[in-house]
Amino acid sequence: MESSEISTLNGHLLSPVSATRKNMSESREQRWSLKGMTALVTGGTRGIGHAIVEELTAFGAIVHTCSRNETELNERIQEWKSKGLKRLGIWMRRTVCSEFDGKLNILVKCWNHHPKEATEFTMEDFCNYNDHQFRVWLTICTNLQYPLLKPQEMETSFIISSVTKDPRVMEHASRLIPRTPIPRPGEPNEVSSVVAFLCLPAASYVTGQVFCIDGGYSFRSSCYGCHSNKLSVNEKKINSKGKRWSLNGMTALVTGGTRGIGQAIVEELAGLGAVVHTCSRDQINLDSCLKVWKSMGFKVTGSVCDLLHREQRENLIETVSSVFHGKLNILVNNAGMAIHKEAIDFTADDISTIVINQVTRNMACEWAKDKIQVNVVAPGLITTNHINSLMQDPKIKKRYDDLISQTPILQPGETNEVSSLVAFLCFLAASYITGQVIFVDGGYTASGFSRTTN
Repeated sequence: MESSEISTLNGHLLSPVSATRKNMSESREQRWSLKGMTALVTGGTRGIGHAIVEELTAFGAIVHTCSRNETELNERIQEWKSKGLKRLGIWMRRTVCSEFDGKLNILVKCWNHHPKEATEFTMEDFCNYNDHQFRVWLTICTNLQYPLLKPQEMETSFIISSVTKDPRVMEHASRLIPRTPIPRPGEPNEVSSVVAFLCLPAASYVTGQVFCIDGGYSFRSSCYGCHSNKLSVNEKKINSKGKRWSLNGMTALVTGGTRGIGQAIVEELAGLGAVVHTCSRDQINLDSCLKVWKSMGFKVTGSVCDLLHREQRENLIETVSSVFHGKLNILVNNAGMAIHKEAIDFTADDISTIVINQVTRNMACEWAKDKIQVNVVAPGLITTNHINSLMQDPKIKKRYDDLISQTPILQPGETNEVSSLVAFLCFLAASYITGQVIFVDGGYTASGFSRTTN
């Protein structure tokens, strides 16, 4: 991303649930692949759009793009052909229909800059600009939805990701960067990686979310004690997909990792190359999991720890420091569960679990100078053994069914749909995302909590 750009990402899942969500029991390679998928990326010959085209293709997608500049488009096509990549150009509806045999899985609309300088922008200009961009986006959606964005006989994902650039900040980049927790401009591939992740089957329970890929700038004003940072220069850029999307050589501590979401996170990180240590209150359960993980070839160690006790937490830290020789790359604080109480019945301890979101933002601000990112992954209704046991209570079962009926995807999520997002945030590919609260809830929070029961 150029220094004059701040970008956000919106992901929208358009197809019926039965046709969009992949079988979550499929292999990790399938969940993290776009092989066989087709994509249309508008404005894909420069900047962020160009990075998105290359990112999607690197994951196996066949991509079609368009440009207003025919010369530039032809140059890009020749460049991509020389790399042996499957890309097409010169967009029009019949072209996409014919090239993709009527099947389109991914549509990415890249917003364009307004030609005016930011200081000359009026409110009318801004409204007209947004109205024009929305009309373009809506036209593309409606023209492509049938037959291209129409569910096929085979199960496919139809995702629209819109990348927007705020023209009002273009003139003020030099002042914004020092006030950004990660004090540097982002790179195009730090945006394209989020787009690619949201297109993967691994992200099939993430919808209606706004990803701020801004180094933490968007939440900075809510952080106590957040100060200006010095501009980071001469940072080593890593462009290789193999390194940006790998956890090889990294170490991770995952608390509560022997069941449910925690277990899925341990297996996701270990499967992607990390060396993992986890803890559990139950020695028997821990030993059983360690035995299974060893048979799977995962590098996982574990220790017994009840995180409610300070002394045991301190012992865990000493153990992890010893196991990893003082080096820890990833910490996943997973212990906890939903609180089923009315607001007036909340205790101080209950409320302390809720303020984690704000504490996360403060940590993201304070620790960015040490190149530490801090994010929250907030799961919705996820299928676990614990949830299944609660379903025996008719009152809880009714509440559960009501919540599912208010969830746009109309299904509970799976544990590996949470673990995949955790893993993504640990990649170097996500190195410009910090201080964010991202919901993996099938669109429940985006729906406003008030959908009519189906």
